[in-house]
Amino acid sequence: MPARTGFPGTTTDGDVLLSADIDKLPGGLIGYASRSTTLGSVTVATDIIGSLTVVTANNRIYRVSAYCPWVQQTAGSAGAFCDVLITNASNTTLQRWIIGGTGLSAPLSGAHLATVFSATGASSSFKLRLAPNSGTWQSVNAATYEAWLMVEDVGPSF
Repeated sequence: MPARTGFPGTTTDGDVLLSADIDKLPGGLIGYASRSTTLGSVTVATDIIGSLTVVTANNRIYRVSAYCPWVQQTAGSAGAFCDVLITNASNTTLQRWIIGGTGLSAPLSGAHLATVFSATGASSSFKLRLAPNSGTWQSVNAATYEAWLMVEDVGPSF
């Protein structure tokens, strides 16, 4: 962790920042993964980004954020929908973004979602998934518009 000299409203000239004080600060980004290729022909729940595992500590709050720039229905009928999910390693849904299909050649939609958690172990794993209820869908990604998943340490538990 980089050296810190204080945080707003808590220090005055001459204060010394101790390790107990540093533990009260956010730790920042602790894990990141991205995908820059299209994931096509998805008809069942499929990983856009497979398992991202991060080292965690008890008594800390973490935020998992994800972005999927374009999701599009490519086959099936209007009225279908597709979930963009943040899950844990066991595929338990932690956050869900629903994209409704309006039929083929429909405009593309994206998803930006986040969830927070308190760690209970030394590591935690997460996935970004595409889960259609019917029809065929794709997650369109490229080098200039990647899907991503990241985990941040946002500070101590209350």
